[in-house]
Amino acid sequence: MIPEAITPLTGMTGAPGARKLPTCRTAGSTLVEVLVAFAVLAAAGGALLGLQAGASRALRAAEQLHVEVALARNELALQRLLAGATSGPCRTAVPGAGWACEAERTCVAGPLGPCALVALRVVVGAPGGRDFELRGVAFPALEGLP
Repeated sequence: MIPEAITPLTGMTGAPGARKLPTCRTAGSTLVEVLVAFAVLAAAGGALLGLQAGASRALRAAEQLHVEVALARNELALQRLLAGATSGPCRTAVPGAGWACEAERTCVAGPLGPCALVALRVVVGAPGGRDFELRGVAFPALEGLP
C-alpha cells in the first residue's frame, strides 16, 4: 500500500503525483477587476483627448500668428521700398478676409534734414484675436530704389 503524503501546494492529503483541483481564483478575472481596468482605460483616453484638443487650439493660434507676421513683414517691406508710400490701410491686406492692417509713417528729424528718417509702424489684427505690431525705419533717399 502507498503511504499518504501531504502535498505542499494544495495542503490536501493524497498520493504523490495526485491531480490538483483548480481553484476559483485561477479560473479568470472578477467583475470588479474588469470594471477597474475599464475605468483606468477611460481615464487615460479622456486625458489623451484633452491633450489633443489643447494641441489643436495651439496649432490654430500659431497659424494665425504666422499669417499676421507674414502680412506685417510684407507691408513693412513695401513701405520701405515704395516711393511716395503713405500712412493708411495696408497694401498687402487681403480684402474681405477679416484681417485689419494699418501702416503708419512718421518723419524723424535728423542732422540730414527735417525728414532724414521715416519711422514705420505696421499693425495687423486677426479676426477675433490680438494685434501684432512690427516697427522699422526707412531712408526717404533710398525709397523706390531696387
